[in-house]
Order: sequence, then C-alpha cells, then structure tokens
Amino acid sequence: MSEKQRVADGLRRQILDGVYEVGNRVPSRNALAREYSTTVRPAHDALDLLKREGFLSGKVGSGHYVRKRWARRTLPQSWLPLGPSQIDIKGVPSPAEGTPNTESVRTEAPEAIARLLGIEPGAPVVKTNHLHSGENRPYMLRTQWEPGDIVLGTESAFPDEGAHRGRSVVERMRMLGHEVLYAQDAVVARYVEQSEAELLQLGTDTQVLTIVRIYRSAERPVNVTVEVMATADFQLVYDLPVDPAALR
Repeated sequence: MSEKQRVADGLRRQILDGVYEVGNRVPSRNALAREYSTTVRPAHDALDLLKREGFLSGKVGSGHYVRKRWARRTLPQSWLPLGPSQIDIKGVPSPAEGTPNTESVRTEAPEAIARLLGIEPGAPVVKTNHLHSGENRPYMLRTQWEPGDIVLGTESAFPDEGAHRGRSVVERMRMLGHEVLYAQDAVVARYVEQSEAELLQLGTDTQVLTIVRIYRSAERPVNVTVEVMATADFQLVYDLPVDPAALR
C-alpha cells in the first residue's frame, strides 16, 4: 500500500466513524504527515484524493473541511420532455429536486457564448440562471443563453415566464418557428470558478463537471445550456438513439 493510500484510508475511516463531522476542519498536511509518520507529499496527495471522492472541500488559506456527501447520482442526458426548471435524477423527474431558484435577464453576449451561438459579441441575448437544490443544499447551476433576435418580443422571451413557461427548449423553439434537429454536448472536468463556488457552496479547489449543450436548428444554434456540478456528486449517463436504417 502506498503512503498516500495509507493516509487517505486512515482519514477516510475517521470521517466515516464520525471523528470528523460535516463542517469540521481536518488536520493539515503537515499534521497528517506527523500523525502517519510520513512526508508532506503523501499527506497532500491523500487530501486531494479525498476531495475527488467528495469527502472534503478545500478553502484557500483555511484548510480542508468535511463535506456533506450523498450517494453519487445518475444524471441521464437524453431528449427528455423536461422544461428548463426541471431535472431528471436517477431517471425519475422530481419537482422537489428539480425546482430551482430562477432568474432571467436581457444582457449582451460574452465573446465565448457569442461564438457558440454564431452571433456577434455584445449582441442581445436572454440569460437564465437555474440553481437546483436538494437535501438542503444546491447541487447544480444551469445557465441558458438564447439569441435575442429569436426570443425577445415573444411570449417565450423568458423560459419560466409567460404562456410557454416550463416548456423544453425543443418545444419553445418549435413554437417560435425553429425546429431543433439535434443537440451537441461538450463535457469537461475542471476546477470550480469563484462565482460558481459561492452559489454551489463548494470549496474553491473543488473539481466540477461542466456540460455545454448547443441546440441547433437546420439554420443556426438556438440555445446554449451550461450545467455545472461537483464531479463527486454525479455520473452522466447518455441515451444514444440508433437509426436502424443507418445500419443496413
């Protein structure tokens, strides 16, 4: 057994046994090195391992703290008829899990979003933030961006307001004359950004999954949705339809 694994196993056991409870600060890497009669490097790596496993969160300049854990959840990624305020956890939509704090605003497209939507930087867009919570803590930040020339001035300007509130992206865009043909996902693991860490109540060195989904019609991209969640909390499961005709 490696030194890193020995330290990680020992500290993990203490957390599971309740020696360190949720919110408690655990020993520093120097203290762990002394406790386990090893060097600082294995202790540092052990703390990193427990962060990846979801046991700890780190706060810059403060140390590492025990994080509330839940069983890793399955987040299906498919063409589900769910609206922007709903979410599907373990394959079963749940209003209690999926009803977020939502805010929609008219704003200007940042350069990165403009590039994905195929519009000019600074062009008008509608940005909608959804903060999903469950078990008394936030677990996902979902941000939608839609071109202003498509949605502004219509009943579907804001996804959770008006006559079409709660409709999926596909349904809303169809009502606006834009038939969505497919969506493209890009999935990246990275460290959480400061603003995301504050909203999701995560340590600033927490690793997160970022899913960038672009909905496209035959003519153009019509929606960019960005989802951010802690890697320790979720696994992604994709349903990939197969066209039988393409197999002949």
